[in-house]
Amino acid sequence: MLALYRCGRQAEASTIFQSTRSALVEEMGMEPGAALRQRLQQILEQDPKLELTERSGGAHAAPAGAIRPHHNLPIELTSFVGRERELQDILTLLGQQRLLTLTGSGGSGKTRLALRAARETVEHYRDGVWLVELAPLSDPALVASAAAASIGIRAQAGTLVEALKRSLRNSDLLIVLDNCEHLVGACAELAHELLVSCERARILATSRQPLGVTGEVAWPVPGLQLPSQTAGVSADELGRSAAVRLFAERADTARPGFSLGPGVADAVAQICRRLDGIPLAIELAAARTRGLNAEEILHRLDDRFRLLTGGTRDSLPRHQTLRATIDWSHELLNGNERALFRRLAVFAGGCTLGDAEHVCADDSLPVEEVFDVLSELVTKSLVAAEPGLTGETRYSMLETLRAYADEQLRVAGERDALGRRHLDRFLELAEDAHARRDSTGLNAELETILAHQDNIRAALAFARNADATGMLMLAGAVEQLWLAGNVTEGRRWLGEALQTATGRTPKRIRALNIAAGLAILQQDQEIGQRLIDESRALAKELNDRSGEAWAWVWLGFLELCDDPPRSGAAQRSFEMHEQVGDRVGICRSLGFLGAILAQDPPSLREGQAALRRALTIAEELDDAWGKGFTRALLGWTENDLGNHELAAAHFRDAVRFAAIGPIRGTAIEGLARVWLERDPRRAARLVGACASVRESGGGVPPGWLKRRGQAVLTEAERILGPAAARQAWEEGRRMSTAQAVAYASKEA
Repeated sequence: MLALYRCGRQAEASTIFQSTRSALVEEMGMEPGAALRQRLQQILEQDPKLELTERSGGAHAAPAGAIRPHHNLPIELTSFVGRERELQDILTLLGQQRLLTLTGSGGSGKTRLALRAARETVEHYRDGVWLVELAPLSDPALVASAAAASIGIRAQAGTLVEALKRSLRNSDLLIVLDNCEHLVGACAELAHELLVSCERARILATSRQPLGVTGEVAWPVPGLQLPSQTAGVSADELGRSAAVRLFAERADTARPGFSLGPGVADAVAQICRRLDGIPLAIELAAARTRGLNAEEILHRLDDRFRLLTGGTRDSLPRHQTLRATIDWSHELLNGNERALFRRLAVFAGGCTLGDAEHVCADDSLPVEEVFDVLSELVTKSLVAAEPGLTGETRYSMLETLRAYADEQLRVAGERDALGRRHLDRFLELAEDAHARRDSTGLNAELETILAHQDNIRAALAFARNADATGMLMLAGAVEQLWLAGNVTEGRRWLGEALQTATGRTPKRIRALNIAAGLAILQQDQEIGQRLIDESRALAKELNDRSGEAWAWVWLGFLELCDDPPRSGAAQRSFEMHEQVGDRVGICRSLGFLGAILAQDPPSLREGQAALRRALTIAEELDDAWGKGFTRALLGWTENDLGNHELAAAHFRDAVRFAAIGPIRGTAIEGLARVWLERDPRRAARLVGACASVRESGGGVPPGWLKRRGQAVLTEAERILGPAAARQAWEEGRRMSTAQAVAYASKEA
């Protein structure tokens, strides 16, 4: 190192000095800076071959006539993967701003990105680019010393800060302050002093939180670009995402010959998604390919903190394991910040401020302090704040951070208490939305539920082992979630709850009725009938008129599925709901009743009138399920009456509104009937698409409806010939649900 100083290579000597100091601080807790710099000063004063120059406005040791090094940036030892767009954004901002801070959680790649950006700009700064490595320091007083040492400035009089200001006053240079988060106050002070005194100096900082200096631009470093989650994506396409490319390149280093075959690419893509695109986590996972294949690594990610260890020996200790990286951030939090951080782990998919206040506050963390503490966690890159589906700000964690916080929650012994408060919160939200749906509309209820669906599922999972009654109540309160395309899942939750919860209450009646409706949607008539019988018996026992009326609604649905359908139950449910004034129940009853009446030619117009009234109520209630179901069946009715264009409009709207396979299938099959005369090949293709969509939703159509679709296909075979019609049917059958919906929705 001293030899380098003597030959004018101060930047390299400074880099070695910083590395040596880092090792001493990390391993022995020693800070050798002052003594070593004093020795270097003595050498400078004694060596006649060295002179003090004022290049860049500062005092630097260099042999007479030597060209001063232009930077002290380390050589990159591994490839720089992805981040092309981010790098360009940073370079643009560096050209516009004097203080740019790259923020992000541990392992997000802030330092690597900053160093690459700094290297790209070396030729733009007359007086160079200088890296100040702060990670090894623990004393804020050493920040200015580290900066002076990196740039090569000695204080001849006054403080180091004054020496820096004096020496850099006319300098055109970029200073990179790396890893500021544990010394943020001192870094902010130094940055401010340099910016107000040195008008041509710029600073690029990396930190887990902004410095908070006037004029600072904080730029959050995102995770690496993740691969598409679309089914059927090729290995080549998965391999083009930055996250998968990084894994593949590092895995090839760990195990030469590693390649992304079809099965391997899928596993690697899932690994990258589960690791949130965090570069450090992906690199640690890739290193494990020395002894595990990609599938094995994926299966072990539930214990990611044990698996993701073994970083390179020359990396910082906190970058050698995923746990150590997050430990570093966690240790910088105060007591309330740690408490809220671990308690936020109970939320799945994020939360609103109100959710956090209801669930996380207690005597040690008063509700009025939650927002301020939450804001600090956002500032420190441990929590993200983004607009939610309903417009409210949602706060969320990367899944890796949430896993760590959940460990802390369990260690603190708070998991059960937080789980119960979490269950209570989302049960209250769901019940409130359900109670208001007659006035605010069913779509508003559905939007509320969809905004919280991840938390609802998490609450149900907690209740499964802790509160069977809570599981029953919550599963019954989110009927709209199950009707929005999650029929099988709804049946599973309701089935478990009905088996384990023992209370004989109106909430059980509601759960029985919903479970019956979902069973009938999947053509499990026997189970549906059993659930309806139990519901009716309990409703009579408790004198629950509303519960009994809804039991008759689903009995009407059951009779609609009979072959031929019967109308007695639907008529009775309509009358009972009119008596209790439940407009949602009236809408459902009229829909089933109208569809049943429309199957008998003498009552076809009576069925049309009932379906049209049901549709009017569904539109008033903004009821997507009601609109989809009613339009699908009204389309067939209008078509039977010769109103083909109106029928086609109803079918297309039903395809758009309905989220459940059987109902969408009915509408697509109706469109096949509309197209039969104009384009029999398209009609046959739509019948095939209908089969695909119905299968994705489970169950089969009732016999009378199935015969309608078969009649369309038979007529298409007569016109086209069996082989051509079958080929068209197969083309539709191979469509995904999204493709089938798009194809059916086209008007030409």
